[in-house]
Amino acid sequence: KDINIMSDKTLIILAENLKKYRIKNGYSRKELAATVGVTSSYIGQIENAKKYCSIILLYKIAQLYQIKVQNFLEQ
Repeated sequence: KDINIMSDKTLIILAENLKKYRIKNGYSRKELAATVGVTSSYIGQIENAKKYCSIILLYKIAQLYQIKVQNFLEQ
């Protein structure tokens, strides 16, 4: 049985929220990427729901924005 960890809907919500919070906090993709230690291309792929990201990366970004990780998954 194939178990899908995240549904497509959840991935899209996560992607949209990551972008929304990045813009709200005044970061470009390049600035955010440099701050959390990934490439701007990777941030773009996550924001476009093309790649998953680790909980550790979500935690780093949430700390930066002073929010909870769960905020990224709320509609």
